[in-house]
Amino acid sequence: MNIGIPQPRWALELVGYTLFLLCVAFPMVRPVLEIKAGLFLLLLFGLLLHMLETRRIDIQPQVALWLLVTITIGALSSLHGAAMGAPGAWVYGFAIYVAWVAIHGLLLHGIDQKQVLRLYWIAVGSTIFISLNGLLFVISQIVLEQPIDVTSFLGWNTQDDLQAFGTAGGYIKINVIGINSMPFLVPMVFTGVLMMNHPQGQWRNVKRFANWAALLLGLLFVFIAGRRALIVVTLLTPLLVLLVWRVSGPTTAGRSLGSAAVLLLAGGLVFVFAATLNDLTGDPFALAQILLSVFEFSGSDESESGRREQFFALLNGWLERPLTGWGLGSSAGMFGSVRSPEYPWAYELYYLALLYQVGLVGMTLYAAFVAWIYVMTFRIVRSAHNLATPMAPFLTGMTAFLIASGTNPYLPRFDGLWIFLLSLACINIWLREAAVKLSGSTSSGMGLSTPAR
Repeated sequence: MNIGIPQPRWALELVGYTLFLLCVAFPMVRPVLEIKAGLFLLLLFGLLLHMLETRRIDIQPQVALWLLVTITIGALSSLHGAAMGAPGAWVYGFAIYVAWVAIHGLLLHGIDQKQVLRLYWIAVGSTIFISLNGLLFVISQIVLEQPIDVTSFLGWNTQDDLQAFGTAGGYIKINVIGINSMPFLVPMVFTGVLMMNHPQGQWRNVKRFANWAALLLGLLFVFIAGRRALIVVTLLTPLLVLLVWRVSGPTTAGRSLGSAAVLLLAGGLVFVFAATLNDLTGDPFALAQILLSVFEFSGSDESESGRREQFFALLNGWLERPLTGWGLGSSAGMFGSVRSPEYPWAYELYYLALLYQVGLVGMTLYAAFVAWIYVMTFRIVRSAHNLATPMAPFLTGMTAFLIASGTNPYLPRFDGLWIFLLSLACINIWLREAAVKLSGSTSSGMGLSTPAR
């Protein structure tokens, strides 16, 4: 008996894979938001039926406890924000940090080891799609009078600026569908090429080709896109990979040193080439200055001045309520900064904004949750379990995504929480199997009867 998915299994699996594909390849794309919400509800309904039928929830106690902690933080902070008159207490705070966190947690009930691997390959395919679409869009903008825009083929309103091309400060700046997922995807496939250099099972040659194609296309796209945070986390990826190797032990660390050397050399050459190409003034050192500007607020650029305004407003507001903050969904308008009149609770400096809203107590608990994910991930990777194969790329991708989120609010959206779902799914499966071995029975924790194979 397989776990977690009611009959017909293939139908509900298809819903889950389609939903994941849309979240990864089409993040924050309004024309598909309703489709995503509908698929979420359909998948959740099927899983709830199975839970009622079996009278079990396949979420291990440790995972359930941490999910409960994060949901409690979100609920209390949302109520606090509502009491303080926060404009986004319900539509942002409660919706994202309570409802959607709970929904993603329940989805863990239906994920087994084989499905985790399939989700990895869906992410690889999404990387190829996003990169090809972006490169085709840019090249057609330069070469053709009429750009090739996938949104027009899909019948979407091109006035929504889903895809845009231009220059700023001598650098190419583009916006294409899926670009917000790339801080996770490119580091993920970078690690995947090393850790999954010899994929097993059917289609292994196709999988190896897909890994390399995703990496090379992704690297080319990153440097053409001109997104500073994206370039920064891509350049940090080799260091993150070395960290994964360091904690993984000799079972996986020594397998791909040759490939690692080639990748690091190729990455350095690509960076030098792209730095000169991306800088329309021809100065290869100018790109480094642009990248460093991500972390400074003293420039006259509109983006830098905006971050400077946000920084001092959020910091001064937090200092007035350091422990509990002002509540989720609150704005720092009273301290001189409103980034968006439509979404006054959203700020580019996401972590500082979160600190302003949930205070030191909430931030500490959220940080503890993320730290627990890392501790469990390191244990899985060091154990040489089969889950270490996808877990290492997920770890690198999640780390890079969290770094990029420091200056871009990628994370707090209902179709952005999947970066945690992947790691939590692996942890949940690993804990279930460990509990089965420990008890010597066919049931474990709060879960179903048979561990994933």
